[in-house]
Amino acid sequence: SIKGLIKKFSEFNNFFIILIFIILSLIINLKKSNENLEKFDKFHFNSYLNLKEHSFIKSDIHSIWNTASIFLNHDREGKKFFESGREYARSYLPPIIVYIYFKLVDEDIKDVGNYTNEYVTGVKYKLNNSKFGLIIFQNIFYFLSLIIFYFNTKSFIPKNILTIIILFLCFEPTISQWHTNFFTESIFLSLMILLITFLYNIKNTLISFFFLGLFVGVIYMQKNLGLYLIVPICIILFFVFKINALKNLPYLLLGFSIPIIFIGVHNNIRSGEFYFVPKHMKTAPYSYIQHKIISNKLSISETESLEIIKKNEENWIFKNNIDLNYELDRRKFYKYKQKIFIKAALDEPVFTLKYIVWKIMQSGILDPNYSYTFFKYQNNEKFWKYDNFRKNLYYKIIYSSLIYSISLLGLFVLFKHRNRKLITVSSTLIVFLTVVLGWVGVSRYFIPNLVPLSIFFGFGLNHILERMHILRN
Repeated sequence: SIKGLIKKFSEFNNFFIILIFIILSLIINLKKSNENLEKFDKFHFNSYLNLKEHSFIKSDIHSIWNTASIFLNHDREGKKFFESGREYARSYLPPIIVYIYFKLVDEDIKDVGNYTNEYVTGVKYKLNNSKFGLIIFQNIFYFLSLIIFYFNTKSFIPKNILTIIILFLCFEPTISQWHTNFFTESIFLSLMILLITFLYNIKNTLISFFFLGLFVGVIYMQKNLGLYLIVPICIILFFVFKINALKNLPYLLLGFSIPIIFIGVHNNIRSGEFYFVPKHMKTAPYSYIQHKIISNKLSISETESLEIIKKNEENWIFKNNIDLNYELDRRKFYKYKQKIFIKAALDEPVFTLKYIVWKIMQSGILDPNYSYTFFKYQNNEKFWKYDNFRKNLYYKIIYSSLIYSISLLGLFVLFKHRNRKLITVSSTLIVFLTVVLGWVGVSRYFIPNLVPLSIFFGFGLNHILERMHILRN
């Protein structure tokens, strides 16, 4: 019919407009990425460590790329995959992605040689070795996830609101900055978009639950929080399907267990111990908070509390005959740190809770310039003490408040329309991500919240635009 043709033309026209914006965003990101590589694909002297350091591959990225280089070297030596790699310290998948990419382009990740006394951890990364292609891959994956999101939500999210949501995910600067560097956030944001798409369309079937669990397991391979993500996923499923969700829950857990078992088997073959929880997950709270708890409890300086911690560690290592040169002994040391932190946090629950809440508030301040600042300064430079940083902080607070206010309005709009599934999925994920990632107090870790938050933002901004249109007429 003519009406059907008009409707299809309208849908095609709307998608064509969105596709133009997606392509435009891709071009902008790649241009910025190229500029970053030209500026930061070099070495600088880290005065704190008294060593040279790659300006674009440092901190978390350095750890990931160093592991990727080990995988690549083991591959070239003829080692089997499950015998390759090194201790599982951070996320599992990112170094494998980097390793596979450089294997495909037949480039080295780092220069061969002994640079122990010259470069950080003795690693000299190779310059001008087709790094840009990895950023292209990240961006294409992200924008493909947006297209998948569009086609799987256009039947129940009005097109005006859906356009706003996708524009937000394309151009919001706090998000887009992560597509111009090698942090793990770009791929993780893509996976989060696919996850909410999956959850908005979930059916109470064996197949749906199994593949949802499998996908959450893959998210864990990319980002450690995925191990806990299965909990809010179960909550969402119970809200959506109520008691009927129980019959397919075992298949969700079965799918989820496959990536975890894969990681465990890899570690078992490589090290002789089956484990699937990385060092960072066991030790991060201890490293960030333990000295603060002791400092508060004993009313001493943080420097003194760090000295106490160091002495306690040395005593424990000596008493338990631990040799940190061996991975299995290091794993025991990580368990010690985890146990000590849990005990300290339970002994001082009020201080620990207040500290975590304060850090969550800090992490909630959106910082569109975070990555540039990170690469511009050395790791030891306290850039937050600079006047320029403090001045920009006020603008960041205002900007963040604006985003959150519009999103809160969107939540009220959804409540008014009783859209239970959108509210349940988005709000549950926001609460989970805030609690699990916010305690570090770093804006970067809060970024995944913007994916489910974008749904509320879309409904909120659309409501404002409709009111403005009514007032004009």
